[in-house]
Amino acid sequence: MHTGRLTLFLLLFCFIVPSFVEASSVILDDDFYQSDKVSQLFTTAKVDNTKGEVRLPQQPMPNSLALNDYFGSGYAVVTQEGVKFYGINENESSLMEITNIPVDTPLGVALSSHQKTAFILVDGQIKRFDFAGNGFEENPAQVIGVNNVISIASFDELNGVASLNSEGQIEIYSSDLNNPVVFQTGIKDPVSLSVVPNTTDLVVAAKDSVFYIPSTDNGYRPPIELVTGINGFVSADTDLNGNILSVRFESGYGEINQFLKVQNYNHLVQSTVFSPVDQPVSISMKGISEFGYITKQGDVRYFASNGEMMMEIPGMNLDGLDLTVWYQTPRDYQSISVPADPFDLIKISPQSYTEDGQDISYQVSSDGGSTFYSITPNQWMDIPLGTEMVVKATLSTTNHKTTPILSRIVVETSKFDIQDLTVTKQFFPGGNQVDSPPTQNFPVYEMAGGQVEFTVKTSGGVQEVKALFSDGTSLDLVPLNALDEADNVFYGWYAVPLELEDGDSINVELIAKRVVKEKTLTQTPFIVVDGNVKSLLDIRLVE
Repeated sequence: MHTGRLTLFLLLFCFIVPSFVEASSVILDDDFYQSDKVSQLFTTAKVDNTKGEVRLPQQPMPNSLALNDYFGSGYAVVTQEGVKFYGINENESSLMEITNIPVDTPLGVALSSHQKTAFILVDGQIKRFDFAGNGFEENPAQVIGVNNVISIASFDELNGVASLNSEGQIEIYSSDLNNPVVFQTGIKDPVSLSVVPNTTDLVVAAKDSVFYIPSTDNGYRPPIELVTGINGFVSADTDLNGNILSVRFESGYGEINQFLKVQNYNHLVQSTVFSPVDQPVSISMKGISEFGYITKQGDVRYFASNGEMMMEIPGMNLDGLDLTVWYQTPRDYQSISVPADPFDLIKISPQSYTEDGQDISYQVSSDGGSTFYSITPNQWMDIPLGTEMVVKATLSTTNHKTTPILSRIVVETSKFDIQDLTVTKQFFPGGNQVDSPPTQNFPVYEMAGGQVEFTVKTSGGVQEVKALFSDGTSLDLVPLNALDEADNVFYGWYAVPLELEDGDSINVELIAKRVVKEKTLTQTPFIVVDGNVKSLLDIRLVE
């Protein structure tokens, strides 16, 4: 026997494992330092492009400051510890805390100008407190249940209070706080409500405009838009003459604007009173010559007229007050619709931070957002075949003083498929074989007694591939990657029986499966017998 040829024959039967894998498609990778991939229409969460994160928005605080003369010249501030009153009385030369209404997590305060009555907005309620000698006492019989209220204003003509919710609805309560007048303004993105002193007329500031709502004997007329072309309003108030003072903050810049009433709001004269203002949240006026504003950092700045212009009064300023922090929950982040090649498998990989009581849940869509499906992060999930991907995250918290944070979202897609049957090794190619492996030109010509190794590429999370050969044999192909990968390469082999004759052919049917999905790839013919390995062996009989 020629042992050299036999050794060569055995070595050639070692398997060569392919080393290539086609990656799935990353169709979205957003770190939120820009908003071009965020749906402005459907996102209600706060997207902070400076920090690169999505979080719950804080409750607007347009009524966190209220100037008053309850305890000398001073003001009330909404803080984590309650509503604190500061003032300078006859016996004091410096500003000091006079009293505190220790209500839990106040969100806004409105003060009557006729008596010492404070209306305080808390979560889902407006409460009334009346001063009784040594401090304020709550009137438990006068509590209003409200939904999504963002601003309140004392309604002195009725000895009551008015509220504005996030949908632009206004409710006006008289002294008994029953049977409110309710009407929908139709104003989009409202931010604050004020009542024109000594009237029943209203002024509503929205994010990009200011509206005047005149009253009649039969109710209220439709809102009249007074200010356009200015963005970023966060709070507004009116003085005794009906002039409007607003504070706005847009793209890191804040300023205070005055709008002087001319001919019953038929015309306004605008002027900038003070700028820049760092992160203002509320503004309040007293009479016609005093106003103050408070910032997100809890800094109060107080101004009064010297007869010619408004001047800051340093002795009335305070710094670093602990303002109420209240996160609105739940809120959604939603991506824009991202075009993609047809896909029916999807995976999201978020980077997020949550504490106890916080949660971020995720949904995905393959039809542009018409239908959403819940998804577990970092796992591939089947989804109806589609070409328009949308991802949505719902942020929530049971502790309104804290917020979950989403800092990045990556979305990958794939499509269930089997393709690219490739012969990667022939052990004894026949004389008619032209191409050298790897090849996708079929049939391949192999001697009887030889062996053919092949691979097939899969996508869409294929879990198994079975090869059915036309001679009745079958083989479970071996995956190159873990089965939880979206894209994979499976490989297998076929040993050509020695007894086959020249011209015989072998067909193959490759069946890919994932749960209930199944797809077939067929190659006919796959192999054509061309010669026999016996012809390569010089067999010598030894007696």
